[in-house]
Amino acid sequence: MLTTWLKRLLLHPRRKLSAADVLDERIRHESISTAIGASGVMLIALFVYLIFPKDAPQAHYISGWLLLQLVVGVFWLGFIAQHAQHRTPRTRRWWPYLSTIVCSFYGFMWGAGWVLFVGNTDSTHVQLAVMFSIILCGVFTGGVFATIFHLPSLLSFTLCSFMPPLISSFINPGMFYIWFGAGSVIYMIATTAFALNLHTFLMDTLEQREEKALLAQQLAEEKQRVEQISHDKTRFLAAASHDLRQPLQALHFFQQSLEVLIEQGNVTEQQRILGNMEASITALNGLLNAMLDISRIDAGTLPIQHQTFPLNVLFKRLYQQYEPIAAEAGLTLRYVDTSLHVESDPTQLERILRNLVENAIKHMGKQGRILLGGRRQGQRLRIEVWDNGVGIPLQEQDSIFREFYQLHNPERKRSRGVGLGLSIIKRIAAALEHDIGLQSRPGKGCVFSVTVPMAVQQTNSIIMPSQNRSTSPPRGKVLVIEDDRDVLESLHTLLHLWGYTVVTAFEPDPASIIALHPDIAFIISDYQLGAGVNGMEIIQQLREALKKTIPALLITGNTSPLLIEQLEKSNIPVNYKPISPIELKKLMDNYN
Repeated sequence: MLTTWLKRLLLHPRRKLSAADVLDERIRHESISTAIGASGVMLIALFVYLIFPKDAPQAHYISGWLLLQLVVGVFWLGFIAQHAQHRTPRTRRWWPYLSTIVCSFYGFMWGAGWVLFVGNTDSTHVQLAVMFSIILCGVFTGGVFATIFHLPSLLSFTLCSFMPPLISSFINPGMFYIWFGAGSVIYMIATTAFALNLHTFLMDTLEQREEKALLAQQLAEEKQRVEQISHDKTRFLAAASHDLRQPLQALHFFQQSLEVLIEQGNVTEQQRILGNMEASITALNGLLNAMLDISRIDAGTLPIQHQTFPLNVLFKRLYQQYEPIAAEAGLTLRYVDTSLHVESDPTQLERILRNLVENAIKHMGKQGRILLGGRRQGQRLRIEVWDNGVGIPLQEQDSIFREFYQLHNPERKRSRGVGLGLSIIKRIAAALEHDIGLQSRPGKGCVFSVTVPMAVQQTNSIIMPSQNRSTSPPRGKVLVIEDDRDVLESLHTLLHLWGYTVVTAFEPDPASIIALHPDIAFIISDYQLGAGVNGMEIIQQLREALKKTIPALLITGNTSPLLIEQLEKSNIPVNYKPISPIELKKLMDNYN
C-alpha cells in the first residue's frame, strides 16, 4: 500500500514547479528552512565535538567531521545570501542541484558519523551510542522538514542519513543494533511518509497562492486595460465630435452667406462660397471615411489580395505623386532604386507608405529631406521612410498610433490632419501581418518602417485590385427607399436632375411597389428603415417577387464592425454615408 501511495505521489501529473512564478517562491521558503537547518546542524555538530569522549577509539576523527560540516555550511549560507541579494538566473539555475548536493552531504555526514562513532563502540560507551542515536533522529527530523519544499533534497537527505546506520545495524551483532535498526526503519518510513504528504499539501497551497496572485495581477491589468479603453473612447468621441463639428459649422455659415448672396445676385461670390462648401464637405467626408476604415479593419472585412510585385514600381509612383508637393513645401523627396520583389497587397502597402510620406511632408516642421528605401533583414525587407524633421519624443512614440492623437496640434487645426492616419496604417499592417516600426529622436527626425516578406517568385507588374464592386444595370426606373425625408428628397432631386426616372418609398411595401412599378431597373435603399425592417430584406423581397436579380445599392450610416461584416458578406454592393455625389454619379452612369 505504501509503495502504491509513493508511486501515485511521484508519478501523478502535476504542474511543473520550475515555472518562474512558483520556483522563486519555493526557493524563498527553501532558503529560509535550509539556512535554519544548516545553522542548527553546525551547532549540534559543535556540541557533539565538545562532549565527545577524548578516550573513545574514534576521537581523532571528530575534528575532521566537524570541520567538513562547518565548511559546507558556510558555503551554503553564502550561496543563499548571494541569491537573496542578486536573484540572478545563474543562481536560480544552480539552486536545485546545489540544494540536493548539500542536503545529501549533511545526511551522509550524520549517517556516516553514526557508523564511525557508534557502530564500533564498546560497552563502555553505550551512553555515547544512545546519545548519538537520539541526536541522529533529531537531525533527521529537522532535515526532513528543512528540505520539505524540494522533493529531490528530501529524498536524498533521507537515504543518505539513514542508509549507513541501517546497514551497519544489521551487520553488527547485539540487541542494541537490532532494536536501533528496526526502530530506525519504522521511524524513517513514518517520518518520510508524513513529510511527503506535507510536501504535497505545501506545494498545492503554494501553487494556489501563486495562481491567486497571478489572477489578481491579470484582473488588475484587465481593469487597467478597460479603464484605458474607456479613456480612449472618451478621448476618441471628444476629438471626433470636435473635428466633425468644425466643417459642419463652416457649412452652416457658408449656407447663410449663400442665401444672402443669392438675394443680392452676386454670382461670383456664390461660386466662391460653393467652392468653400465643397471643401468643407470633402473634409467632413474624409473624416467619416477614415472612421469607417477603422470599423472595417476591426471587423476583419478589409479586402486583402496578396501578390508578388516589384517594389520599385511603388516607389516610383509615390515619388511622382509627392515630389511636387514636397518641393512646394521646401522639402526634398528621394527614393533608393531597388530590384527586389515583395509579397504583400500592393494597394494596402501603397496606402501605408502614402500615409507615411504625407505625414513626413506635413509634420517636417522645417526644411529638410525625405528618403524612401528598403533594407534587407534575412528573408524580409524593411521599407523605411526617413526624414530629418523635428522628431518624436520617446514617451510619445506609442501614443501617436492611437486614434485622434496628434503632437504639436493642441488647437486641432484641420490643415495638420485629424490624427487617424497612423492608427489606420497600424491596423492595416496588422491585417497584412506586417510589422510597423518607429525610431526617432527629438530634433533628429524619424524613421518609420514596415517590414514585409521578400518574394521568391518575381513578376514584372503590379495587378491593382478593384476597390469597389461595379454594378451595370440597364437604364430605366430607379427606386429610392429611405426613411429620412430630407435624404429621400435630396436624393430624388439629384437623380431627377441627372435625368433618371425616380420612384421614392418612405415606408416600403414590396407588393404595392411592384404592382405600380413592375419595370424597376435599379434600387437604392437605406439599410435601417425602422420598425425592424432593413433594406437588405426589402431588396431580396423585391427580387423574389419579380423573379429576377434587380441591380441594387445599399446605403447606411451605421459603421458598427458587426454590421459591416454582415453587409460585406451579402451580394449587394454597399456604400456608407455620407456618399459623394460624384461617386454615386459614376455608379449611375455605368449603365446605359
